[in-house]
Amino acid sequence: FKKISEIEELRQKLDEANETIEAIRSGQVDALLVKDQNGPRIYTLKSADQTYRVFIEKMTEGAVTLNKEGVILYSNSRFAAMMDLPLPKIIGSYFESFVPSGCKEAFKEMIDEGWDGESKAEIFLETGKSKQIPFLVSSAPLELDDGMALSLILTDLSVQKNTQRELKEKNDLLNSAQAFTAQLNNELERKVNERTKELLTSREHFKFLARSMPAIVWTAWPNGNYGCCNRQWYACRGLTY
Repeated sequence: FKKISEIEELRQKLDEANETIEAIRSGQVDALLVKDQNGPRIYTLKSADQTYRVFIEKMTEGAVTLNKEGVILYSNSRFAAMMDLPLPKIIGSYFESFVPSGCKEAFKEMIDEGWDGESKAEIFLETGKSKQIPFLVSSAPLELDDGMALSLILTDLSVQKNTQRELKEKNDLLNSAQAFTAQLNNELERKVNERTKELLTSREHFKFLARSMPAIVWTAWPNGNYGCCNRQWYACRGLTY
């Protein structure tokens, strides 16, 4: 009976070992706890791309993978949020369905270049709420286990475009203000020139009248020196100019 009991115990341990090995093979095990002379140690069995998957899911840009027909094979949650659609409606749909008619030609050109190498383009995409958002789309071929695919990285340019638009509006206002200021300066200069000509004409007119008057006319400075005198002043004083 003792040998039978030992055999049953060994068989049970063998079954447990086989179940553990099968679990490891099928990917049901994430880590192993192993005891050694230094104490328990944890060995992770997660694949090397786990970190990259988490990174792609958490990054602020949209990430999409397309097949040759343009069907979305993979999309991160960020792109689904950008499109205002749930993720299940994104995956399996044609990416071109998000491209408005005015950008389809630029999108097709970028996709064609992307299959041959890396390419970039600025295009608009239409969300589930019919709102068009500007994106910088970078594409590159990607080799997968089941064939070639095209990866797209999408950066929302809304903030940048709004900043550029506000800057342009402010520059336009500044240019308008500068043009208006230049116009005022030109108008002021024209009026000053006209007024100067009028003053010169008026001065010559009054000088002519003063010289021709029969009365004595002269001007003097505060220090007593004479300024100008008419002919009658010279005649009265018996002097010449």
